Amino acid sequence: MLSLYLYVMELNFKNILLESIIDELETLTRMDKAVLKFIHQSMNKKTFNHRVGKSSYEMDASDALRINDLINAFGLKDYDYVFKMWNFYKKFGDVLFDEEAFDDFSYSKEDYDEVTKVIVAKYYLDNIVGREIYPGWTVEPMESEPISMVEEDLMTMFVPNNDGEHIFLPILNFSGKPLRGDLMTHNEDTLGIYFRDELKITKYTDMISGFEIPNPIRELLNDLSDESLEKYFDFIIEQVRDEIEEWDEDIRYYHENIKPEREG
Repeated sequence: MLSLYLYVMELNFKNILLESIIDELETLTRMDKAVLKFIHQSMNKKTFNHRVGKSSYEMDASDALRINDLINAFGLKDYDYVFKMWNFYKKFGDVLFDEEAFDDFSYSKEDYDEVTKVIVAKYYLDNIVGREIYPGWTVEPMESEPISMVEEDLMTMFVPNNDGEHIFLPILNFSGKPLRGDLMTHNEDTLGIYFRDELKITKYTDMISGFEIPNPIRELLNDLSDESLEKYFDFIIEQVRDEIEEWDEDIRYYHENIKPEREG
């Protein structure tokens, strides 16, 4: 019983010492201290209450949920700052900090992890969703919350037109391998058959084209600043726009000319 008491006292002392050191370091701003303490306190949480719309449910704790909670709690928009603070905590959270340690907020692409996904997903929802990237083709969300995109493994760009065709493309792949997407249609019994049997450009009635684009993570996502994220997504959008442009004329021709004749 005494050993358990001493163990608990040791943990409490370490926690108090860690927080007091953070408070004393002059190299950190008040915001930095608050963010680091928030992350540290969240590491002890076993579950998080997550809200989607009017519904609220409990989820097992994860790093993605911790950072999602941090972003929402502080209303943070500088995602590069969020990742720097998270990466710094990962490196130094369990040691006694000194002033020199807090001078190093750097990170590399090798440090990208689950938290990176939350940041990229949040930037995507805030800045890319709703954008018309080609006439009649607009980026729409598959999930409304970044944590849902991560937890449900739906880190995917969804770009539909107004007639039932749509593009799916992953927006993040740490491996550096090409991003592979599909141009699909819900009009399997009409346009799908036309593309398969008459244009003979596909073997399927639900998929018009499969394609891949170069993965820009190594060249463009040097950090998680707005500038880098903007360049990263601009590149992806340009590639998706090229894919749409290749097929849009045939798709529109079918809907505007072939379909009215056949349904006449």
